[in-house]
Amino acid sequence: MIFVASHGVLLDDGYRMVTSDYGGELSPANTLSADELVDRSRRIPALSQWLVFDTCHADGLGSFFAGLYDARVQVMARQSGMHVFAASNTTQEALDGYQGNGLFTHTLLTGLGEPMPADANHDRKVTVSELGRYAREQTRRIARSMDHAQDPLIVHQGEDRVIAQP
Repeated sequence: MIFVASHGVLLDDGYRMVTSDYGGELSPANTLSADELVDRSRRIPALSQWLVFDTCHADGLGSFFAGLYDARVQVMARQSGMHVFAASNTTQEALDGYQGNGLFTHTLLTGLGEPMPADANHDRKVTVSELGRYAREQTRRIARSMDHAQDPLIVHQGEDRVIAQP
């Protein structure tokens, strides 16, 4: 699992995730492009990957999602599982500072807390897909109640995984 809570920006060359060495001026040195994220993901030897991006404009990772369908990654994803959660669509800002976290992170954590509200089928287990559905629905609902639009994108390919159980 890779979890990123940062700033995401759209620049001329597309989506870029702002890194921790940002000093006030955006540049390739303090951001990662969607292509760089794809490349780094491909180098991870894990058989199953779950990538969470709680950033503004996270669906701007268009080339990342397109990269999921490259032949090598597609075979790996079908056989083992590739799951990508993006907190907002290309044109949206992801709410930050909601009860100590970004709104999307808050809904992910809430979904896994007791009594595990993300457990849609009540089997006392939460899968990646169950958590994705829960977080998307709750993020949309809470954002709407605050007169804000935030529509997470949840992409699943391959095998679902249990990620929480008592």
